Amino acid sequence: MKFDDDYKALCRKIGSRATSKSEGPDNANDIVYWFLTSTNRIIVRQKEGKAIQFVRVFPIGLREIKSIELKKSLKSQNNNISLINNEQILRLKEHLPTIDWKQSMLKGDRCFTEKGIADAGEVFNLFIEQLIIGCNKKDAAKIYSALKKATIAFNNLQNRHNGIIETLEREQIIIFFEKGIKLTGFQIAEGLDLTQDIREW
Repeated sequence: MKFDDDYKALCRKIGSRATSKSEGPDNANDIVYWFLTSTNRIIVRQKEGKAIQFVRVFPIGLREIKSIELKKSLKSQNNNISLINNEQILRLKEHLPTIDWKQSMLKGDRCFTEKGIADAGEVFNLFIEQLIIGCNKKDAAKIYSALKKATIAFNNLQNRHNGIIETLEREQIIIFFEKGIKLTGFQIAEGLDLTQDIREW
């Protein structure tokens, strides 16, 4: 790379387009690009969008590589999707993690509020409804999208209701998502957390 490389040159030399970009944290005129290759995560910061200020390269781990491979395989996952467990997916509404959270709140746990629990319940229920739509269409991309949207919704919820998601709640959410995804027929590699690249909690 050269100091005066523009965005197109960066993409050509790295071999992919940026997965995201943002303003510099201390200068809104700076641009920070995030790239993802098959082996590395690359961050490039351009001073006022013109000259490269720095390039940072981080090797990605096996779990992240598996996640990238899974996203590439979404089309072939369509063959795994089935309507057979739709009733079981709907019954997940009777076993939302928020049931435990409400009990904890009633016992005095101040991490939870009625509003926070209600908002979380809406996210879980929408996730379930989106899984059913994905099953009916035999569309693995829609099922993955349901997971992504629900994870982002919990990112926002965590910001609005600070502290609602701690270690126990994180595990409950991930387990719930994984159970729902697997009921659709979607294949997940052992030990792969599909929320890892998306979640901020």
